[in-house]
Amino acid sequence: MPELWHVEGRDRGTRIPCDGWSTPCSGFHHIHHNAWPVPALTTEAVNRKNVDQLHGKIVEHLEFVQAGGQFERHRREQLKRVVLNILRHRFEREFLDRLMEKVEFNKVVDDIYAGRSNPFMAGNELYEQFADQRG
Repeated sequence: MPELWHVEGRDRGTRIPCDGWSTPCSGFHHIHHNAWPVPALTTEAVNRKNVDQLHGKIVEHLEFVQAGGQFERHRREQLKRVVLNILRHRFEREFLDRLMEKVEFNKVVDDIYAGRSNPFMAGNELYEQFADQRG
């Protein structure tokens, strides 16, 4: 999704991501020709200056991304990341639990510390041991 918002709170120095989702704002240089036209509004929330206009533009943007299917695509990607993170956590937990049952992990760390191994080699060997057990 192109970068769309850049809002700075003058009273707190806050920044809101340009794309309205999660991308840090770096200016307005990535806006596509068919993108929603980015409004330039000056607001003062503490004085309620142009807050209604800002709200209106946010609603317009929401309608734009919903009509173009961007909102649904973004939501599906979010859900995909959530499921993948759940799986990643469960696989990691299973891997570490099985590993700790079979390996003296402190010995592995001692070998690295003593220079008899290194983190990459140790990690690779531990993974291979786990992979062999699954097969």
